[in-house]
This record gives sequence, structure tokens and C-alpha cells, in this order.
Amino acid sequence: MKKQGIAVTANGSQSKIPSQFIIHVNVMDGNFKKRIMEALKKTEEMKLQKVALPAIGTGKIKTGQDR
Repeated sequence: MKKQGIAVTANGSQSKIPSQFIIHVNVMDGNFKKRIMEALKKTEEMKLQKVALPAIGTGKIKTGQDR
């Protein structure tokens, strides 16, 4: 993930997230637009018909008011 900025994992059956896969996005470099575009490209490659984007940048990098 560090090299590419995204990683795909299968969603477990115990998860409350209603999706088959989870695409993790690393935005530690601050390049949000590039990473989101890479994630959307990955959904096309995987021929996924639906995608949901949660709040990005709310983890370790603390964007927003806590910054």
C-alpha cells in the first residue's frame, strides 16, 4: 500500500459494511485527488458497479478541525 497508495481487501462476513471489497486509501502524502482517482480506477478494473467513499483523512493524519 505504501508504494501504490491503495490496497484492496475482501470484506468479511461479520462486517457491518455492505460490500464485498474494501479499498483502503493512503493519503499520508496529502494527495487526496490522486488517491481517490486511483481508487475509482481500481473499481473499474474490478468491474464493480457500486462504490462508497467514506470520510477520507479522518484517521492518522487528522485533517479538518483537529489539524
